[in-house]
Amino acid sequence: MAPVAFHAQQDQTEKAFQKQDAVFIGSKRLLGKKSKKACRYWRGVGLGFATPKEAKEGNFVDKKCPFTGNVSIRGKIIKGMCISAKMRRTIVIRRNYLHYVKKFQRFEKRHSNLSVHCSPAFEVKEGDIITAGQCRPLSKTVKFNVVKVDKNQIFGTARKQFSIPNSDAMAPVAFHAQQDQTEKAFQKQDAVFIGSKRLLGKKSKKACRYWRGVGLGFATPKEAKEGNFVDKKCPFTGNVSIRGKIIKGMCISAKMRRTIVIRRNYLHYVKKFQRFEKRHSNLSVHCSPAFEVKEGDIITAGQCRPLSKTVKFNVVKVDKNQIFGTARKQFRLF
Repeated sequence: MAPVAFHAQQDQTEKAFQKQDAVFIGSKRLLGKKSKKACRYWRGVGLGFATPKEAKEGNFVDKKCPFTGNVSIRGKIIKGMCISAKMRRTIVIRRNYLHYVKKFQRFEKRHSNLSVHCSPAFEVKEGDIITAGQCRPLSKTVKFNVVKVDKNQIFGTARKQFSIPNSDAMAPVAFHAQQDQTEKAFQKQDAVFIGSKRLLGKKSKKACRYWRGVGLGFATPKEAKEGNFVDKKCPFTGNVSIRGKIIKGMCISAKMRRTIVIRRNYLHYVKKFQRFEKRHSNLSVHCSPAFEVKEGDIITAGQCRPLSKTVKFNVVKVDKNQIFGTARKQFRLF
C-alpha cells in the first residue's frame, strides 16, 4: 500500500493509510536513497524522561504519542499502578492515598482510578508502575500520557495491592523536588522554588532544602537538614516560630499523625490534710517527622501560634528514655 517502497514502512493495521504528519514520504531526497531504513520522526518530552528505543526504531504510528506524535507534556506528573491494560492504547492506573478521618483520628486507605493514554512504544502489564504526564485532552476522560514504565512483579490481583508511590517520579523536577509525596496534593516547601533555572542547571542529585534553627540553644536535627519530608508546621523546615513557654513532659501516646500526647506531672498541696498528692495534665503537641518519638520519651516543647484547636506547642527536643511498664503509670517531675 505504501507509495514509497522503503521510506514509508509503517504498520498498516488500519483501513486508512498510516503515516507520520512530520514526515513527507514523497520527498525526492528520500526517493533517491537506497537505504532500507525508514525515515522516522521522534523527540524527547523533557523533564528527564528518556525516549524509549521502540519510539526511535519502531514502525508504529500514533498521533497521540508524546514521543512520535503531536502531543506535548505539561502540567502535573503523576504515578500509579496499572490495573487494566485491556483497551487499545489506553490503560487504567490506580493511585493510592491515605485519607485522614478527623473524628476517629485515624487514616483509611483510599484510591482513585484514572484512564491514561499508552503509546505502543511501551509494553504494559497489570501491576507495572506507571509515570504519566499531563497533556491536552485526548478524549472525554483521557488527559494524561504515559512517559515511563517500571516493571513490577506482583502476587495476586493488581486491584488488591496498596502501595503509595515514592517521591522520585512524582516530582516535576528530577532532582531538586525529591520530597516525600504521601498526599494527594503535590508536596513542596514554600521557601523553595523548584522551577528555578539556577537549580535546573545543576547536575547535583542533592535536593534543594530549606531549614533553620529555632534558637534558645536547641540544635536542628539531622533529619530536618537532610530529610525529604514536607511539614509546614515544623519549627525547623516550616512556617512556625517558637516563642513563649518552654515545657517538658513524658510522651504517653504517639498514635496520631504528627501529633503526640505528653503528660506533665506535678504535686498538689492539700491544705486540709497538710499533704501533697500526685496530679497530672495531658497536652497535645505537634511533632515534626524529624523526630522519632516512642512512648516514655522525654519531650521538650516550645510554644508557637495555634496550629489547631488544641495544639499550641511544638516539639523542639526529644530525649530517649527507657521505661518498664505503661507510660501512663510513670510519675516523674520535670
